[in-house]
Amino acid sequence: MAAPESGKGKTAPASPPDSTPTPNAIGLLTTDHRDIAAWFADYENTDPLPRKAKLAEKICVALRVHTQIEDEIFYPASRAALNSNQESLIEGAVGDHAATKALIAEIERMNVGEPLYEARIRMLRQIFMRHAAEEEEALFPACLRTDMDMAALGARLAARKIELMRKLTRPGGHPVM
Repeated sequence: MAAPESGKGKTAPASPPDSTPTPNAIGLLTTDHRDIAAWFADYENTDPLPRKAKLAEKICVALRVHTQIEDEIFYPASRAALNSNQESLIEGAVGDHAATKALIAEIERMNVGEPLYEARIRMLRQIFMRHAAEEEEALFPACLRTDMDMAALGARLAARKIELMRKLTRPGGHPVM
């Protein structure tokens, strides 16, 4: 049976057994949230400064990519699909992204162990965790009630994420700062 034409509840089409399934937009973004939250937890539970530095770089790159794919692809699609009463959901997220980008820039100019480095990482974590919760509890459910094609949007997000990760990481997955 073919997938419904409406985006409501639309999932990725069945994939051949040996191929990667087309990602669902909200599934991809939620997976990013879980991964980044886990890296923040690892950071908080790590003592050696070199390990903290690697985790901070990983978090910053992941957040740079995540915010960019949302800003470029997900939010414009959401804005087009949601009604004007829901505009504040996106505006709040865009504001969180601005604060996130500013903190990442500060963190990237610092070295782990410097005064205020830990405070900036904690602030970044707080903004991120609140932002992820707001998206998952309000924005994503609102988007699911629209005719957004989450499979097609997920494919676009995944392709752009791969492109950005290639630009921001060296061979071996090390961030380019």
